[in-house]
Amino acid sequence: MTETFLICNTGSHAAILGLKWLDAYNPEIDWNMRTLPSLTHHRNMSTPEYHQYAKDELKAGKICPSKSSISSPVMLFQKDGSCRLVVNYRCLNNRTKKNVYPLPRPDDLMAQLCGAKVFTKLDLRWEYNNVQVEEGNEWKTAFCTK
Repeated sequence: MTETFLICNTGSHAAILGLKWLDAYNPEIDWNMRTLPSLTHHRNMSTPEYHQYAKDELKAGKICPSKSSISSPVMLFQKDGSCRLVVNYRCLNNRTKKNVYPLPRPDDLMAQLCGAKVFTKLDLRWEYNNVQVEEGNEWKTAFCTK
């Protein structure tokens, strides 16, 4: 859930109601959308499996410590003897600006591939670990376990 707030024009500068709260929590404010990040409650993930998984991922460089003001909840799933961390980005997706252009038509995409000679495939087992996040937007991918 996103909290919407009102910016009041006081003449030479904008004032936001509730400055004591802003002072206490120091949130990152989206001035274009006039919203604050929502405070979500997370499940405590202090299980031995999670600690081992996080240690391995930190060592491999796939995750790093963060001090982001927002975070998304996570769940650890075990399937076929291996662990998989799943981050719930629904709150972030609800606050993201949507693309305003139409999706390309499949037949147009196939026509563009007509003369191509080299094709690759994406490792679908670790989909999101293969996508590079744009520099400056890494803070949006923060997750919290406590």
